[in-house]
Amino acid sequence: MKKNTTCLVISILLLSIQSFSNAISPINSIEVDSIFATPLNNRNCRQSLKGTVYFQSPIKKIKYAIVSLRDSKNNLIEMFHTKGNAKYYFNVKCNKTYTIESYKKEYESLKITINTTSKNRESIVKNLIINSKRKKGGEEVNLMAGTLNFDLNATRLNKPLKYQLNKAIALIKTNPRLIIRFESHTDCRAPKHINEYFSKKRIAILTDYVNSKVEGNRTEGEAFGERKPLNRCVRGVKCSEREHLMNRRTTFVVTERDSIK
Repeated sequence: MKKNTTCLVISILLLSIQSFSNAISPINSIEVDSIFATPLNNRNCRQSLKGTVYFQSPIKKIKYAIVSLRDSKNNLIEMFHTKGNAKYYFNVKCNKTYTIESYKKEYESLKITINTTSKNRESIVKNLIINSKRKKGGEEVNLMAGTLNFDLNATRLNKPLKYQLNKAIALIKTNPRLIIRFESHTDCRAPKHINEYFSKKRIAILTDYVNSKVEGNRTEGEAFGERKPLNRCVRGVKCSEREHLMNRRTTFVVTERDSIK
């Protein structure tokens, strides 16, 4: 009987020691620490950024404007086309820096920087008050711009060219008044009439591609051939391939049809 009692006492002591050990084990400690270290996962933390576009005071609304949202590296994230209420809305991430910019062809653009907070589901209200209208003859505002470099003597759209075009196409789909305007240039290494051919052909290829993705004719284009080089590489001047590539370019801008010039 005494022997059984001793074994029972030892078993109870061992169980108590094991329970205490588990209570202070590093595994449990890590689990507790991880809970307090990430009370809110920033990847899931979202906020609303919204406001109204006004002219000079919060009385006169600017209807049907475009508001763009860009990240801290100036990459375009989203564009919002305001309607009759002149309001815009974006769903943004916490603890980030954004730039929002207004656009309507009769008015000067307004650009402001916004820093979001760490509070989940917070609503940030930022009205855009534009103080002046654009003057005729002023610099045209472009919502997106880029350069497309075709291979030498080529008119085929490869994957990198389509990738750039698709970003511009996604943008003009947000507003039926937006178009893509192309200018096509060549280097000087082929006869002039050949360069004119390639320049016009590239415009046609780009126009067909864009208009196959959207309704209506949403492009404008002009072919210049070798007439507008960016550097010294004209006929009779020896240049590197890199220098010729600068001239063999097709530029594009996304703008509003019938914008002020």
